[in-house]
Amino acid sequence: MPRKTKNPSSPPHETCLESGGSTGAAPVKRTLRHVGSGGHALAVDPDRKIDNLHRLRRIEGQIRGLQDMVRQDRYCADILIQVAAVQKSLASVARQVLANHLKHCVSQNIRAGGAQADAACEELLKLMSHMDR
Repeated sequence: MPRKTKNPSSPPHETCLESGGSTGAAPVKRTLRHVGSGGHALAVDPDRKIDNLHRLRRIEGQIRGLQDMVRQDRYCADILIQVAAVQKSLASVARQVLANHLKHCVSQNIRAGGAQADAACEELLKLMSHMDR
């Protein structure tokens, strides 16, 4: 049975059969997530996930430090330097998440072909546009 997503407005999952490859194994039932928000990643590298969670906790601490700096009327240039550091840290997390998205979600949807591949490419273009802002 397809997994439920948190966003009820997202389209349902599709199921496809993937051949067992050259081993002659029986086809494997695989669920493909429709492109769009509200679902879950098809797969997440556990080490990358742990690394991203550590980075986000560090960023959270940096943000609290920035709040303190603003509260204490610290020198503007010092605050701006810290803001730049937070932005670089967030960009690093974004690159890691994008790499996971490409490796798992996008590649599987492209392999599925047809409209799903087209939608994955369109979503990727929109993501790149959002990340450039």
